[in-house]
Amino acid sequence: MHPSDIRPAASGHLVETEDGSWAFVPGPPPQLRFSAELAERLSAADAALGELSGLAGGRRDPRILVAPFLRQEAVLSSRIEGTPATLVDLLFDEVAAAPDQRLREELREVRNYAAALQYGVERLTEIPLGTKLVLELHERLLRGVRDPAWTPGELRTGQNWIGPPGSTLETAIYVPPPVPEMHAALAEWDRFVGERTGLPPLVHCALMHERFEAIHPFLEGNGRLGRLLIPLFLIARGRLSHPLLYPSAYIEAHRDEYYGLLQAVRTDGAWEPWLLFFMDAIRDTAERAAEQVHALLALREQYRWKVSGYARRLVDDLFRTPFVTVPEAQQALGVSNATARKAVQELQEWGMLEELAARRWPRAYIARPILDAIQAPLEDLRLTAEARPKAAPLKSATDVEEPPERPAERHMAEAMALIDEARRYGVQVRLMGGLAVRRYCTDLGFMDREYSDIDLVGLSVQNRELHEVFTRLGYAENRAVTEATGAGQLQYVKTDVLEGAGGAYRIGAEHGADAGLVDHVDLFMDVMRMDHDLDVRDRLLVDDYAISPADAFIGKLQIGRINEKDVHDVIALLKDVPLRQVDDETSLCVPYIADTCAGDWGLCQDLLANTDVVLQMVDDYDLDDEEMARVYGRLTAIREAIQAEEKSVGWRLRARVGRRVAWRRSIEDHEGTDVIAPEWDWRRDLG
Repeated sequence: MHPSDIRPAASGHLVETEDGSWAFVPGPPPQLRFSAELAERLSAADAALGELSGLAGGRRDPRILVAPFLRQEAVLSSRIEGTPATLVDLLFDEVAAAPDQRLREELREVRNYAAALQYGVERLTEIPLGTKLVLELHERLLRGVRDPAWTPGELRTGQNWIGPPGSTLETAIYVPPPVPEMHAALAEWDRFVGERTGLPPLVHCALMHERFEAIHPFLEGNGRLGRLLIPLFLIARGRLSHPLLYPSAYIEAHRDEYYGLLQAVRTDGAWEPWLLFFMDAIRDTAERAAEQVHALLALREQYRWKVSGYARRLVDDLFRTPFVTVPEAQQALGVSNATARKAVQELQEWGMLEELAARRWPRAYIARPILDAIQAPLEDLRLTAEARPKAAPLKSATDVEEPPERPAERHMAEAMALIDEARRYGVQVRLMGGLAVRRYCTDLGFMDREYSDIDLVGLSVQNRELHEVFTRLGYAENRAVTEATGAGQLQYVKTDVLEGAGGAYRIGAEHGADAGLVDHVDLFMDVMRMDHDLDVRDRLLVDDYAISPADAFIGKLQIGRINEKDVHDVIALLKDVPLRQVDDETSLCVPYIADTCAGDWGLCQDLLANTDVVLQMVDDYDLDDEEMARVYGRLTAIREAIQAEEKSVGWRLRARVGRRVAWRRSIEDHEGTDVIAPEWDWRRDLG
């Protein structure tokens, strides 16, 4: 660099080094004036980022999404630095070590990046983003790779520069600040990163990244570390829930423009072109990531519907790593080799796994549709920046698969679509009733029964957003139900069903097997209002599509007049879902069930009475000896836990009144739904 390279409006100044060359010392970021164009692109980027963050933020276990994204960012960021390892190389190496020594070294660098990013996310809960964390990240980024002279975790103690191979300090394109000025600039960077500037977080992030690259505080790894800091900064500022953003994809596709704009900031103080580029990068990356999330979730649900048992459990592991061997499956499932082999074979039979040819023992299998969905953003990089379509939608399995044939699957598909659409807008809504039970059962043959509608529960504070979602999906609100319940329960009916009914709709009417997917949806707000009230406002994050297995269990057994479908559902839950002390989507949490009953005398009476009914009817169902023993044992254990749990003061006071006063509502049951307005003139009410 030379003083003639720096314009008066530059963002720093040059100093002469000891050997007579010139180095750039970045100054503090400027006071910005937002043009209309920058404001518009900032708004678009912020909206796209918000949608992406909400997709993972509403999930109980986002790891199945985070794992592929971590690997993508690691591969792409390393590719920019000249590491040619591919995503396929990385994924396969996780189940069968790469045979080539050079490839193993490259993959170590890629894995280090992913590990450093994950470490940074965890470390942010303990220390703020700053130089201390940056040093820790750098050590993990370069741990055990190539040249030990790169001093992992240590700031440089000499001068570095940027330029083509063979360049010197005199011929370099860019020379970062000398060591003394570097320390001062890092202190200023620390202050800037940590302060609440009043700047929009995305603008703050763009300035943070540019200043870090200008300082270039390490001998090696500055580019990868600077890109790694982007998602970490957004997580620290609450704009991103999980590291689902892979900005290196956009930077790789626009590499020359990226480096040119960074240099223009230093030489000409050209801040706005850099900020416009950064906003476009965030928007493009976030939109593509959101499409990818939807594609992966659609694939996951389709896979889970088709298989059961251990094969179904293996599905989630395939989304974390779409390669598997039988020994890997055995370890992941905690089962025998024979059982793991059977699970892999079942997935093969359904076309979910295929064996890789020409591979040594152990045999490796690939879930190709999952891999294709994960790789889609990487494949886009083969296109030029000019030719690549903006926000091209990913082709999910829903585009190519035949729709489910069984009515139960049609209902479940419609329910999933409703919940996914709500999630796009940050709205929490979950399945309840029979479909919630079906969600947790592995034996779908046993669960192949009829469903008359969809029962959901959501949050009253999101009433307006929920209405917009249903309207967008072709539903109309039955306002008679809303008015009758004081908006405690909403009902939405398919407009095509209403048209076919000629303007009059009767709940529970027979429409035949070939009618629309769903006649109507009952939506409870905050509380599952049935014979008893079950407040679930704080329980919608246990699972990403349904109320928890424990809540579904209580919902089925709290009914005063339990019917055969309810008994069937309870038995299905007990047969397929284990009892645990943990309150999650994989288990019936006994302490939660017992505690809930200990707080409500009436609920406790009905639930215990209905357990007796179920115990008497188990013999009526086609269960083998092992399954029957499992149902008896689990239901008995729950009953004993309820009886043993210390009761609340309110429970004991209500017990004194006993059965002299009614303790439940009188409800006409249609799939657990209170029929408040059996007839509705929708044309009149909707105007």
